[in-house]
Amino acid sequence: MEKIQKTMEISYPINWGGETLISIVRADLDELEKLGATYISIEAENDYGLASLDIVGKYRRPETDQELNQRIEAGKKREDYIKKQDLEQIERLKLKYNL
Repeated sequence: MEKIQKTMEISYPINWGGETLISIVRADLDELEKLGATYISIEAENDYGLASLDIVGKYRRPETDQELNQRIEAGKKREDYIKKQDLEQIERLKLKYNL
């Protein structure tokens, strides 16, 4: 199984309001770059009529060997669970239809 790219968030407070000075935006972006961010994610939110933006600095990196192994193990557990559910369903249907 190939390693995938992991998207990681950078913990840095961005408080850009309705009007924000360009110098503040530039300073925040510079700081995010120093912390390793390669892009920002901007999502609009609307909570009970109050519009806001959720702005998060992020970067991508290859998953570690440990993360890959955890993902493989989780996939195996999920497949085993689905197989178990399918076999139980087959048994229920056999009983229902006297097969």
